[in-house]
Amino acid sequence: MELNLVHFKQKKNILLEENIKSSAVVFALFKTENSYSIILNKRSPFLSSHPGQISFPGGKKDKNDKDLLSTALREWEEEMGESSKKLKYLAGLDDLYTGTGFLISPYLFLYEGEFHFKLNRDEVESYFLLELDILNQINFYELKVPSSLKDKRNKIRYFDLGSDLLWGATCEIIYRFLLSNSDFNRKPILVLSNMNEPPFFNPRLEIKVVEY
Repeated sequence: MELNLVHFKQKKNILLEENIKSSAVVFALFKTENSYSIILNKRSPFLSSHPGQISFPGGKKDKNDKDLLSTALREWEEEMGESSKKLKYLAGLDDLYTGTGFLISPYLFLYEGEFHFKLNRDEVESYFLLELDILNQINFYELKVPSSLKDKRNKIRYFDLGSDLLWGATCEIIYRFLLSNSDFNRKPILVLSNMNEPPFFNPRLEIKVVEY
C-alpha cells in the first residue's frame, strides 16, 4: 500500500458540545523494509469500558494535560511503558465523534523505538503490529445500524483479522486515514447485523449480505 506522509489535509476540528468528553490517541506507524504497520493494543478483558477490544494507545484528557497532544503522549507512556521520545510527530488527524459521548483527537507519529515496551497490564493485555497491506486483503464489512439497536452511529465498519475484529472508533480512524493518505480504495461488503449488542456483527455467525 502506498502512503503519502508528506502532504496532509487540514485537520478538521469538531466543536465540543456540553457533556462531550475529550480524548486523544497515538496513531503510531512503524516502517518496515517494504511497508508500514500500525502499533495497536488489545485492551485488558477486565476493563469496564470496551474490554478486550483493539485500540490505539490513548485515553481521556486529564485536567493537568497542556493540550490533547500532551494527553496522547502521556497515555502512550502510561500504557506502553516507553518514553514518548521514541515517537516522531507527523500530524494531527481529523477529530472523530464516537456517538457515545467522546470526541477523539488522533495524532500521527512514526515509531522509532525498538519495542522495549513495559505494558500496563491493568489496561493493556498485549500489543501487535497491523500491516497496512493486510487491509487490502482481508474481509472488510460495513453495517448499516438498524434503528432498533438504538445506536447513534449510522454505519459501522469492520476488518476481520481472524482472531480479532477491528471495528468501532479505531477502525473508523484507520479507514479515514487510508482514504485521505493512501491508495486504499476498497468497497466494503454490506451486511446486516447478526448480534443485538456491540459489536453488532460477528463474521463467524451467519452473514446476510445486502445492497443498500
